[in-house]
Amino acid sequence: MGILITLLLLFVGMVLGKGESEKADVLVIALFPYAMLLAAFLAKIFPSIPYAIIVAIFFIQFPVYGIVLRNALERGKFYKRLLILLIIHILAFGVCFMVARSLG
Repeated sequence: MGILITLLLLFVGMVLGKGESEKADVLVIALFPYAMLLAAFLAKIFPSIPYAIIVAIFFIQFPVYGIVLRNALERGKFYKRLLILLIIHILAFGVCFMVARSLG
């Protein structure tokens, strides 16, 4: 299921990423903050950034979330892990948003 969600959100991100609007940028950053952070930091270090790494992060983010939450569900810690993942995701989004604003 995580792979299907990833493909759907990746498609949405790609379609919206083609737009020039600020809303499109915010949505892509909100959905995939880890890949966006990696892209921003690698672009500073390596001018010819290996985009395959970033695409891999796109594809593994939601399946990893699914694996973590499935294991938590089996152990009776679903809501605790969901909250932790949500906090980490929101923090990553915040950092990514600040980095994107400082670069743009």
